Amino acid sequence: MVEKRVLPPDDYCSHAGRLDAAGWVLDALEPDDAERFSAHLFGCRTCQLTVEELETAARLLLGWGIPPPPAGLELATINRVRQAARRPR
Repeated sequence: MVEKRVLPPDDYCSHAGRLDAAGWVLDALEPDDAERFSAHLFGCRTCQLTVEELETAARLLLGWGIPPPPAGLELATINRVRQAARRPR
């Protein structure tokens, strides 16, 4: 069993805080990591600013949405795969 190394508060930000900010914004941290980052975030202005920047970027990206693929893309892709499969090797 691998034991997680808990970083002292002074070392936390320089080693992991900014990386955890992205996971925090995306709600992708493991529960223990989210709890640790939440406690750290309360007192770290650098990570607070990082989270604010990432949240802004995430809102912009989510607002754009994903455009639908061009009409006929699926059929064209399948046809090209079939043609490639027929070619002699």
